[in-house]
Amino acid sequence: MRPPSCVICNQTEGCDIVIFKKSQKQLELEKKGSADMAFNPPNQVWFCSKHLESAKKHNDLTADEALEEMK
Repeated sequence: MRPPSCVICNQTEGCDIVIFKKSQKQLELEKKGSADMAFNPPNQVWFCSKHLESAKKHNDLTADEALEEMK
């Protein structure tokens, strides 16, 4: 198993998860009971301490929307 790494810079130390709003696709998959729970859900994303606070400011967005805003 790999250690968690920041989705932005791949840093592996001091990472934490930010939970974003679920996407429409994720909600539909969960409703059907076909969401793959073997991995982190797509709305739960790892960030290092450098990017964590910025990510938390965008947690009202989906993960994809937040990452786009953070560019």
